Amino acid sequence: MRDVRLEYALLTPSETVVTDGTNTYGINLFVALLDTAYVALEKLRGGAVKIVVSESGWPTAGGTAASVYNARTYVKNLIQTVNSKTGTPRRPERVTETYLLLDFDIRLVNNCSDISGSRLDNRR
Repeated sequence: MRDVRLEYALLTPSETVVTDGTNTYGINLFVALLDTAYVALEKLRGGAVKIVVSESGWPTAGGTAASVYNARTYVKNLIQTVNSKTGTPRRPERVTETYLLLDFDIRLVNNCSDISGSRLDNRR
């Protein structure tokens, strides 16, 4: 994945555009990956399957682009993407239930069973 632009991966609003033959869309990596999954499901006759993103997050250490700043940027942009109520080009009407992978030191938590993820979706 080293050829993927950082801004695209951080879900930063950009001018990345795709065309499905008829329509043109500005997208980010999160939306592109969701649509890729929808296409694969359709090919397997599973187009009605609901996708739930069980974990999404960004590392804060251990790599070139891993930083607190990038993690904050990713989470902010992910929340904006999920709450935009625009869906994806393939499924504009579909709400994607999404959970954030929170960054914390597991050794500092007394009881791991008390930890729950943060749920993001645009259902209100």
